[in-house]
Amino acid sequence: MKKLLSVLVSTVVFFCTLVPTAHCDQIPRIDGNLPEGVSVEEFINLLVSKQAAKSVPFVQIRKWRGNKYVMMLCVVNNKNRVDASESEKGDCGNKNFDIYIGVISFKEQKYTLEYHTNSPILMNENVMDYDSYSIKLDLAPYTVNEKTTAIGLRRSYLTWNTGEDNHEEYLLLLIPHERKLIEIFSLGVNSTEVSKGELHPDGMRDRFGYGNKSTVQALKTKTNGFYDYLVKTEQYEYEGRETKKSIKKDYYVWSQEKMQYVLK
Repeated sequence: MKKLLSVLVSTVVFFCTLVPTAHCDQIPRIDGNLPEGVSVEEFINLLVSKQAAKSVPFVQIRKWRGNKYVMMLCVVNNKNRVDASESEKGDCGNKNFDIYIGVISFKEQKYTLEYHTNSPILMNENVMDYDSYSIKLDLAPYTVNEKTTAIGLRRSYLTWNTGEDNHEEYLLLLIPHERKLIEIFSLGVNSTEVSKGELHPDGMRDRFGYGNKSTVQALKTKTNGFYDYLVKTEQYEYEGRETKKSIKKDYYVWSQEKMQYVLK
């Protein structure tokens, strides 16, 4: 039954791609599940307008902290951007889309929209011309104090050319504030720009470029009631067969004025 449903959904999506004017844009691809008997479409309408709900190609749902669920959905800005000859670059289509996130709680068969983004999270500002991308919720325990845990959103972009490897990944953290989700932290956590050189007889190939990989750690110290964050970045420089590695440490503290983390 699940296989048959998957085939039907794929057929509908394929038909909508070939015929942009077809009235089938209300059928998003759904990754994850809400409790039985609960309609995903119902919650889409809680997060965006009815008009925007018609332009939602993808929804991701994850269970979070007890009886809560986090829903992420993308809304396409330009419905005319579909090119039947071009394959989709990611779950949300090809560029020009926004992300909305909401937190829903369930108790005794009743639901409540706890928090939601007040404005869309823009996905395509200051980003390289990519070939593919990935957008996903990251619900690792990003604690900001004893009472609050942030919701993470990861977006990565990949560009490939013959002999090159370019990759960018960003982490955004959001916390509830007055029933809204506000962005408090944004960081490039993974960056690679490498070109391939000569292939040697032993099977090893020269590489030239750089790579950075960052991790975020909450410290025991606090500023304005929020844990300080340590960002540890491993930096690599590739020069043929030689690789130079260094470690960079940055500290971020909470700014009550800006309502976000800032570099110390």
